[in-house]
Amino acid sequence: MTENQKKETTNSDSSLDTILIIDDSNALRRVLAKYLSNKFKCNILEATNGKEGIEVVEKENGNINLILCDLMMPIMDGLTCIKSIKSDENFKSIPIICLTAKSDKQTVTTCVQLGAIDFIVKPYDLASVSEKISKFINLK
Repeated sequence: MTENQKKETTNSDSSLDTILIIDDSNALRRVLAKYLSNKFKCNILEATNGKEGIEVVEKENGNINLILCDLMMPIMDGLTCIKSIKSDENFKSIPIICLTAKSDKQTVTTCVQLGAIDFIVKPYDLASVSEKISKFINLK
């Protein structure tokens, strides 16, 4: 397990909701993790690419309430990651929100077709991220 796959030590209570952030930008991931951990009093898991993200989902046996997934990443991109998670019977009910700099119709359509429930366009402000997440945090 890499450093990025560890749970944040601030909130490691198993009764709390868990959000997985999959993004290759360490800076964006850290800011988002800290903000969400404080705002929603939840556990945060992190991965730097889609492959690591899938490994985290498998390690947690799907006990994740929400996934925030960047689309453009090295090793495995977000669309491939989402497709893999949504094709697994054990994990397909986990809600996924796409994080993307691309907001064109084709990208949005592809995200929805693969099973994403929403998308957040980068650069984003934390208030709008919070608003979207608050709609989905208790979906699973």
